[in-house]
Amino acid sequence: YDQAGQLYRQLVTQAGDLSVRASLAMVLENRGSQLRGVDRLPEAASDLREAMAIRTALVDSGAQEYVPGLASSHGEMGLLLLHQGRVTDALHAFEKSVLLRSSQIAAGRDEVQNAYCMSVLNRASCIRELGRRGEALEQIEDVIGARTALASRGFYVPQSLANALHDKATTLYELGRPSMALDAVNEAIEIRQSLLAEGKKHVEDTLATAY
Repeated sequence: YDQAGQLYRQLVTQAGDLSVRASLAMVLENRGSQLRGVDRLPEAASDLREAMAIRTALVDSGAQEYVPGLASSHGEMGLLLLHQGRVTDALHAFEKSVLLRSSQIAAGRDEVQNAYCMSVLNRASCIRELGRRGEALEQIEDVIGARTALASRGFYVPQSLANALHDKATTLYELGRPSMALDAVNEAIEIRQSLLAEGKKHVEDTLATAY
């Protein structure tokens, strides 16, 4: 990512067209995400802020095709803030991501449906952390309904649906409704077991967590 970033910076200086700036933002966001994963948080924040600034400028210039990228930047910033324990700030970042992605869905961009649902789940996680569990549950239920509807239209959503059901189970348990929580977690386990049977090894960790 360091070499790619340097290359795109040179190209921005030489040409500065929209696609090159967008590519630089993508590299910065990816590097920021990697840095967050190894707890190099100040560097991650710097990369994510720069990526967001580039994408904000692109969208403000009228290049609406970069709205999904800007939504992604807000989402990544939300994950970083949540990692830092700044739950309220993370909530605001996820709310911006949700707003941007909902505008894309309203414009007929069905391909962002899954990303939109993930933004809503992240927002609900923050709301739950802030003690507003009833509100969080409502949003999680909305996501489950949306993902079920997506599946009926041919979208591949089993892993993301399992994640939503797991979040529902956690919230229900915290609300003192253990039997309903057990029903939700059993649904999540059933989906993840079917994925594992299909050879989707990436679900092993989340399946273990559900148990």
